[in-house]
Amino acid sequence: MRRFHSIALPIAVVALCFAWISATSAADFEIAASAVQVQFAHGETVLGTVNQGEPLFRNQDSGFSDFPTDIAGWSYTCRNANDPADVTLDVPAGTTLYLMTGIFAGARQTRLSAETDGWSKAPAAHYTSNGNPGTLAVYKKTFSASAHLTLVGSGNAGAVIIGQNLELLSSSGNSAPEDQQPASTTPGQTPQITTNLDVSGSAPLISIGKPQVSIMGLAVIQQPWGEQLGHASRLILTATEGRPAQNDLIPVSFTIPVGHDMQLVLDDVVRAIDVRYRVGGVKKLELSFQDKYSPKDGGSIGAPIGTLLLSMIRGFDIDPDLAMTGDVTADAKVEKIGGVAAKLRGAIKSKCKLVALPDENFEQVQDALLYDGLDDITKVQIFGISSLDDAAAIARLDRGAKLAEAITLFASIQNSLAQSPEYIFGPEAQGKLHDVLELAPNHMSAKLLLAYSRRQLPRLSALATQYYVSLAVSEFWNTPTMATHVTDFSADDALDKLNKLRPVGDLTVRPYLDSWIDYIQLYSRARTGEPITAQQMNDQYQEVLNQAAKLNTNRDLSEKMLQEGI
Repeated sequence: MRRFHSIALPIAVVALCFAWISATSAADFEIAASAVQVQFAHGETVLGTVNQGEPLFRNQDSGFSDFPTDIAGWSYTCRNANDPADVTLDVPAGTTLYLMTGIFAGARQTRLSAETDGWSKAPAAHYTSNGNPGTLAVYKKTFSASAHLTLVGSGNAGAVIIGQNLELLSSSGNSAPEDQQPASTTPGQTPQITTNLDVSGSAPLISIGKPQVSIMGLAVIQQPWGEQLGHASRLILTATEGRPAQNDLIPVSFTIPVGHDMQLVLDDVVRAIDVRYRVGGVKKLELSFQDKYSPKDGGSIGAPIGTLLLSMIRGFDIDPDLAMTGDVTADAKVEKIGGVAAKLRGAIKSKCKLVALPDENFEQVQDALLYDGLDDITKVQIFGISSLDDAAAIARLDRGAKLAEAITLFASIQNSLAQSPEYIFGPEAQGKLHDVLELAPNHMSAKLLLAYSRRQLPRLSALATQYYVSLAVSEFWNTPTMATHVTDFSADDALDKLNKLRPVGDLTVRPYLDSWIDYIQLYSRARTGEPITAQQMNDQYQEVLNQAAKLNTNRDLSEKMLQEGI
């Protein structure tokens, strides 16, 4: 007997009605040339054949009824009801499969795993058991290319796989010794790293789907005067075949020295993945950088690392036009990061088309739009993510149908805007933006562009306003009287930046901003020969310090700014 990790089919789910397939054309059920290899992590499983009255579960009196003749004779996985059912599939190209699982909380992880892996919802399966009605969630996928994937669940749960040509493999716990297992290959596929490691934990034992994957990450370099420079660079994950040390977490490390925060987030990402998967057949996983020379630190690399691991485990391809940033916690949540505006500029300069960043950074993306203009949200499509599963869903090339449609629709808006910036204010653009948000509610670019088109954007956040003031006046700090290093150009540049900021800046910060404008104007007048005394300069500089002190002693504002970030 194999123990099993998760998915939810309540015990009440005992009889299935297959009327939900009746409208499906026969073309959907073409027999694949090769068998679909099905491997449940734990629990006894046999293959059944879909026929009238055929028992659905091994331990319950429930059976198929009212199913269309099109699927008569199809194979299905027959297991004990409520046997948890993480399942790994090796699927040939051209295959159509159905997955059925429960609709309640216990099966949430299974449903999420299917949706993340690109399965589409089919009409629900309605059934009766001892006269009682019930419902199952149903997912369908036709594989245009061969695939290796794992559907993951949590809780006491079950799942049923239905296909024309299924081949049931032995469980991970009963597999052959490692030195007797060759790497499995399918024509046109990368060799798979397989495993037989005996894992006592609850996570399913899986094999690596890809030996090497990469993703564009976003980073910031902080200048001495406070300005942030963003850039995009590839992060590469490589697997080396072999047996890891017993009882270790997934053996992931960097190939070059990195900072403390970057190492901490790697540890948390590994913890988050290790709870859900046990990776076998891999001696080590190494993270390397396209850019080997800039400093390497910060937690924002967490989401790219987690996505790389999920890509390697689940076997999906990552969109090379996407860049990602986000901190990650040990429970796989994606958390807020800093340097958003700079990272967006870095993504644009690197010709990225999509950016995924934390949901919690929405206000900072909004600040970037308000200060830098439309480029930040129209030259790239920005998506919010709150978990590693969200990150995988947007990063993978074979995205869900709605998400793919949203990206295509927004791209058409981008093309129209390139022809005419005024297009955004018309009803056609606003209607399309609304449709994008219906398809992908986490599409930040669409949300902000719609607000912009309706002239509903707020002002800059207090912290962003104060930050941009500081950048503008960086050369004037500690210069209460005339300083030879501050040129006329510097004064004019500072005034231009402050005057640009004033109409959109936070009103709480405006007195501070205005005190700087008054000071720099006085400074410029003195440089042109006006009789400005040192006392006048000192007095106005003192006003700057007074306004700064008022901001610093405003507890509510300070707490708000602490939460906001740049």
